Amino acid sequence: MNKQPTQTRESIFACAAFADIMKQSGLNQIQLATICGLERKAVMRWIHGGACPRLDDVAKICAALGMDEIRLPLKEVKHEDIL
Repeated sequence: MNKQPTQTRESIFACAAFADIMKQSGLNQIQLATICGLERKAVMRWIHGGACPRLDDVAKICAALGMDEIRLPLKEVKHEDIL
């Protein structure tokens, strides 16, 4: 099975900014995971940079945090960095 490297997604998702937004919302890892129907471990990996949320989870995260998807924290990446 040919897996896409997670490095591509990880290089785009801004983990520290996500953690700050989550703190501002007043939700902890367990609460966000429960609202999104995910495991706490997934949220923990997003916060610490071990993984990035899948696109289908982005809408759940944004709804739980009360924000538009366009505000999801991303960082700028050069095209050659993702190839």
